[in-house]
Amino acid sequence: MLEASSGEAAIELARTHAGQIDVLFKDAVMPGISGLALAAALGERHPGMPVILTSGYTESEVARRGLAVTPDAFLHKPYAPHDLLAAVDRRT
Repeated sequence: MLEASSGEAAIELARTHAGQIDVLFKDAVMPGISGLALAAALGERHPGMPVILTSGYTESEVARRGLAVTPDAFLHKPYAPHDLLAAVDRRT
């Protein structure tokens, strides 16, 4: 597991990480780089990398902010651990 304190730090971490990234899990709406922008940036180096976005906002509010997410790639907060595991299973 790789952990980054911000989207920008995640880009740098992924740039220096020699291995594969199996799945990206990030809050959809955060200061700085959005979850989808981060996925696009990391996708250049890790094509086909599954993405799961989470948010306390509803899917429609996330979409209103210009971030199109698919239901199988979105996990609404709060969620139980088994919901996160199910989301990872769906995406990988």
